[in-house]
Amino acid sequence: MSRARLKQEQLAALAEEENQEIRKLELRIAEFEHLRLAQKSDYEALIVRRDFLGGQLIRRNDEVALLSEKIEIQNHILRSGNDAFKTLLDEMRRTTILRNDLQRRAGF
Repeated sequence: MSRARLKQEQLAALAEEENQEIRKLELRIAEFEHLRLAQKSDYEALIVRRDFLGGQLIRRNDEVALLSEKIEIQNHILRSGNDAFKTLLDEMRRTTILRNDLQRRAGF
């Protein structure tokens, strides 16, 4: 009988240890669940930020494309203006040469 009681007490002590271990594990599970929820919240905030920045990036790329197109148009206008200026300079030189030639022939 005393052996049975001793065995029963040992089993009760083991059961109590197991229950304590279960409570510790439940606390750890609760902590990890809290941590998981916090990380999930952070992750969702990062997704929102990523989407916002992605939208901004698309708008900025559109602006860059538009500005690049405007720069190309301005460069084309500048080249056309330079070509027209060179043509006028050549025409002025020819006119000056012609005038000087006519003045020389006329005796001026």
